[in-house]
Amino acid sequence: MERLVQCLSPVHVGTGKDLEPFDYIVDGQRYIRVHLDAVLERMTPEQADTLAAWVSKGADQIVDLEGKKGEADKMQVNERISSIRREMHLLKVPGVDAALKEALRKDTALARYQGERGFERNLQVREQAKDADETPLIPGSSIKGSLRTVLAFAALEEMAKEEREELGRALDKIVKRAENAKRQRSNDQRLQESIGREIEQVVFRCGKQMRGGPDYTDIHYDLMRVVSISDTCDAQAELIVPQIYTFVEQRSRDGRRRLDAQAPLIVEAHAPGNTFGLRLRIDGNLLRAASRNRRGDEWIHFEQRVRRAFGPEVAGLLPDAPDAQLDRAVLTRMETAARRFAKAVVAAERRWEESHGHGSTDALRDFYEKLDSLMEKGLVPLRLGWGSHFMGTTLLLVLKEDEGWRSILEGCFRVFDIGIPPGPRRGMERKIDLDDFPRSRRLVADGGKRPVAPLGWVALAPTAGELPGPLVEKDRLIVGSRWDGYGQGRKGEASGDRRGESGVKGQSRAGAASRDPAVEAAKQVELSIRNLRGRGEVSRMLEIVGQIARLQDSAARFRCAELLKQWLMQGGKKSLWRNAKYADEEWRRQLDALLEQRKQ
Repeated sequence: MERLVQCLSPVHVGTGKDLEPFDYIVDGQRYIRVHLDAVLERMTPEQADTLAAWVSKGADQIVDLEGKKGEADKMQVNERISSIRREMHLLKVPGVDAALKEALRKDTALARYQGERGFERNLQVREQAKDADETPLIPGSSIKGSLRTVLAFAALEEMAKEEREELGRALDKIVKRAENAKRQRSNDQRLQESIGREIEQVVFRCGKQMRGGPDYTDIHYDLMRVVSISDTCDAQAELIVPQIYTFVEQRSRDGRRRLDAQAPLIVEAHAPGNTFGLRLRIDGNLLRAASRNRRGDEWIHFEQRVRRAFGPEVAGLLPDAPDAQLDRAVLTRMETAARRFAKAVVAAERRWEESHGHGSTDALRDFYEKLDSLMEKGLVPLRLGWGSHFMGTTLLLVLKEDEGWRSILEGCFRVFDIGIPPGPRRGMERKIDLDDFPRSRRLVADGGKRPVAPLGWVALAPTAGELPGPLVEKDRLIVGSRWDGYGQGRKGEASGDRRGESGVKGQSRAGAASRDPAVEAAKQVELSIRNLRGRGEVSRMLEIVGQIARLQDSAARFRCAELLKQWLMQGGKKSLWRNAKYADEEWRRQLDALLEQRKQ
C-alpha cells in the first residue's frame, strides 16, 4: 500500500560520518558540499600538494589538542579546536588562485549537492543519509524502527497484571546481574542492551530458542518480519543545515533560572515540508502460515505475541482472514499505537517546556500545541532519526508508570549510570528523578541561541490532502531570512505568524492547495513517479499510466507523462524506454498516446 511521509520539523538520519569544514563552503545562504575529486582535477600538481599539506597540518593540530583534553581546561581546548576548524575551508587555502575559488561558488560541476545554511560558524557537519544520486532520503529501516517502538509501547500499556509481573522478574534478573558485574569491575555493555532485548522477546519474538545463547529466540521468528517499508526519497527534497544546541537549565547566583545553550552541533537535515512516497507491505501470508503450521519449538506463544504486538483484532482474524482485511487491521493498530506514543511524548515535552523554558521556548510551545491539535483530528505522527531523545527511542514513558517496573528502572539507571548527576561528594547517594529525566534537550536554535524547533517529527498519511504541512517555518532555520537570520522577524511579523494561526490553518501553501481534489491527485501521482526505483517497477506501469490518464487537469496530466518518460529514459541505450519488448505493452501505448496529445 502507498503512503506519504511529510517532515513536520527538521529530520536528520545520519550516515555516521562527520564532514570537516574543507568538505563544504558557504556562500550567503547557500551550503555547498564540495566535490573534492573534481576540485583536484582543476588544480595544478603544486596546488594539490599545497592543499594536502594544509589539510594535514590542521588535522595534526586537532589531533594534538584532542590528546590534551585531560591535561587542560576542556572548554578552552574545544574552543581552540573550533577555531582551527573555522579556518579550514577551501576559500582560505594558500596557493589556490582566485578563479578556482570563484568557481567553487558558481560551478555546479564542483559541487556534489547544495542546501540552505542555518549556522554561523564553520564546524563539523553530521552528514545526512542519501541515495546514490546524492538525494536526501529517509531509510525505511528508520520508519520501521519507530513503528517497532510504538507497537512495544502499546503492548506494555495493555499488559495484564500477571504479564507485567513476569516481565518485571525477567528485567530484575538482568539488573541484578549487572550489579554483580559492576561490583566485580567487569561491567558488560551487553547487559545494558539485554534490557531492550528482553522486552522485544516478550512482545515480538515467538520462535525456538537460540542454541548456546541466552534465552532469546531466533530473529527469524520476529513478528515484525511481516512489515516491509521502502526507503523514501525525492529529487525535489530540500536540504537544510541548521545548528543544534543542547539546552540545559542553569541557575544564576541570584536564584534566577534560564535555559543555557551548550555543545553546538551542525547537521544536514530534511527541511520541514519535504514530502515523500513510500511503499508499506504487510505479509499476511507469513502470519497465516505461522498460525497454521506451528509445531515443536517453532512459533511458540504465537497467539500471545500476535495479540501483544498487533492487538486482539488481528489475533482474532487469523488464520483465515483475507489479505485486505488483515492489512487494514495491522495498519490500524500501527496508526493507533503511533498516536498513543506520540501523545505521551508530546505531553512530556510540554511539561519540560513549562518547567524549564522560562519564557524562552514560545516557538517550541507553539509546535507542540499544533501537533496536539492535529493528533486530535487523526494525524499519525512518528519521531525518528537523530535528536529524537531518550523518550522518543525508548519505553521510559510506559515503564515508569508501573510501580513494579519503576523500581527496576531506577535500579537500571543506577547500575548503568544513566541520568545521575556527576560529581557528588563521597558517601552521598546520587538521586534519580525519573519524572524529570532527561533534563536536557537537543533543539534547533536561532542565532540568539534560542530554541526554535525539535528534531525528527514526521507524519504518515494515505493522501496529500491529509498532510498538514510543516509545523515550523523553514525561514526561521535559515541564515539571512526574513527573520534577520535567527528569530528576529520584522516588527509584528513573528508574533502574527506565531499566534495568528491554529494547527490546522498553519499549513504550507502546497498543503493549502492540495485541498483541491484535482491538485491533490496530481501531486500524489507525481510523488509516486519520483519514488520509482529499479526495473522491477515495470509491473506497476499500467497502474501509473492509468492514474496519469485520469487526471482532470491537462497541464498536470502532460507534466506527469513527461516525468514518467524521463524516468524510463534513464540509463541511455539500456533504458526501459528504448527496450523493444515494452513497445507493444498496453502501458507503453497509452503513454505514447498521452505524449502525442501534448504535441497536438
